[in-house]
Amino acid sequence: MMLCIVANTYAQHLVSDLDSLIAGYPSNTLDTTKNPDFTTFSGVVLIAKKDEVVFKKAFGKANLPWKVDNTMGTKFLIGSVTKTFTSLLTLQLVQDGKLALDDKLVDFIPLSLAGAQEVTIHHLLSHTSGLPQYGDLTDSEDWINDIWRRTYASDEVTSLLVQYINESEMVTEAGTEFQYNSLGYVLLGLVLEKASGSLFGELLDDKICNPLALEDTGFAPNSVVLDQFSNSYRSRRDTLTNTMVFTNADYRDRTFEYASGGIYSTIDDLYQYVKAVTDNRLLNKQYTALLFKANRASYAYGWWIKDPRYLRYGPAINIVSHSGAAEAYRANVAIVDEGDIIVIILSNVAPLATRKLTYDIIQRLQRTE
Repeated sequence: MMLCIVANTYAQHLVSDLDSLIAGYPSNTLDTTKNPDFTTFSGVVLIAKKDEVVFKKAFGKANLPWKVDNTMGTKFLIGSVTKTFTSLLTLQLVQDGKLALDDKLVDFIPLSLAGAQEVTIHHLLSHTSGLPQYGDLTDSEDWINDIWRRTYASDEVTSLLVQYINESEMVTEAGTEFQYNSLGYVLLGLVLEKASGSLFGELLDDKICNPLALEDTGFAPNSVVLDQFSNSYRSRRDTLTNTMVFTNADYRDRTFEYASGGIYSTIDDLYQYVKAVTDNRLLNKQYTALLFKANRASYAYGWWIKDPRYLRYGPAINIVSHSGAAEAYRANVAIVDEGDIIVIILSNVAPLATRKLTYDIIQRLQRTE
């Protein structure tokens, strides 16, 4: 009986400690009585330890004007966490014999710029393709004010990228340097469609969402009305009134963020997804190990392995992770000590230092071991 009481007291203290950390993150002196609709953090957090969910809570509003709360069922864009799905789909097709890691990109996408003929699927997955990035192709204002606002079919994305890339130059020789390149994962999505004969959203459903019964995860253009989908906001502090001011994020259409950053999901779906990946339910052990094998600069296939940016906050931790940003949505998925700890953060307000919050949560958990 005494052991049970001590355990319950410990659990209550941990939950209270995590609640205080997250709700006030980052700590500041905002007068929330003047703006009661938002705590500092807005979103949903799930924390699991040794296969047990020890914390799961929603904070803030999914829609400010309508005062709709974030809940466990609220959908968020996950930004570049999408890359973990795209890399998984790629290795599933490799495992199925429909694709090979040394297949050339030009076998699927008609690129003609010098050097592109050497780019392989492995290079795209590991951000070592040497291909130009968004900012290398055209003026950034073109992306913000025009290209990212349109809705595209896959063949339109292909035509647009082929045109821009062929008018550009390679940044480095394929395979020689790591340069994080979201454009490479858009190209991967197009490759997946050609190799499988299915649209990216269909492939996502068939290979991941349906087998895991992830009913609130998917890829769809902005024109599709999604139930319980949050709005995203940018926040700034008004120094005169010491309150937070929230504005709608710049519009982007998900059909161009696509296989690089266009997936939406919920906190529970993401947890089930991460558990399935780490339990080898979506790939065999050989390919799961390859998924998490570091290449250049600590990047594996769609996952960071011991991301060095966490070292800004303290001692190194054994962490596999990926963060994401789309519009003002922010996301982070972290797997610590081979799944001993899992931290998932979804937010609809930026700015938010998701890696710092993740690190602080992990420190709280490890301190109580």
